[in-house]
Amino acid sequence: MFMLEPVLITDARIEQMLGLAAEMDLEYAQHVHALGMASKEPAVVSDLGRTRVRTLRSMRQSLALLAKLRADAARLEREVAHTARIKEIMHPGGDERPPPKRLFPKDIPAANARADDIRGGVQRLIWSEGLEHSDYDEEKDLEGYFYRSLEDFLAEDRLKDDFTTRDLDEQIAEYANAFGLNTSNIARWRDLPDPDPEVIDQFLADDSDDGLPPKWRKSGSG
Repeated sequence: MFMLEPVLITDARIEQMLGLAAEMDLEYAQHVHALGMASKEPAVVSDLGRTRVRTLRSMRQSLALLAKLRADAARLEREVAHTARIKEIMHPGGDERPPPKRLFPKDIPAANARADDIRGGVQRLIWSEGLEHSDYDEEKDLEGYFYRSLEDFLAEDRLKDDFTTRDLDEQIAEYANAFGLNTSNIARWRDLPDPDPEVIDQFLADDSDDGLPPKWRKSGSG
């Protein structure tokens, strides 16, 4: 028995087909309308009117499907761009960070104290962006990425020999610039308000980096 090879229909072809279907429906509806206007028989006019209504309904469905296809494509494009932007912010040097030269800091208490100082300053700068008040979940997700990534970066950077001896303001500025935070706030990080610790804990406990729904979103906040 003769078998036809399956044909791959792309999104572009589907969009073209929907557009053609809508155009043909419109052309046919116009033709039926002209016949109805020319006829003097009430029964014929009524039948043609129903045909015209069905044809226009089919046309509207084709246009609605076409609009949905385009909207889905636009949303996917935005999501891809957003994911790429977050990846760029979180990993400016690429996905792989070089392995640390040490397994633990030379002076653990001093490293812990400096990490606390950096954490306090950078958290203030992140908090000053006001992302937790955003109407967009993507921006709230980004704030969570900032807080969690700060902890990841501190865990690695505290292993560096000069971590505790470098200028604190320079270190905080490096983190802020890496996250793309408001540069006008960096110099005055000491004067910025402290973040709400409960909100920070909620963001830090977030599982969305692993593909799970964010805990803050399940809690009904925002």
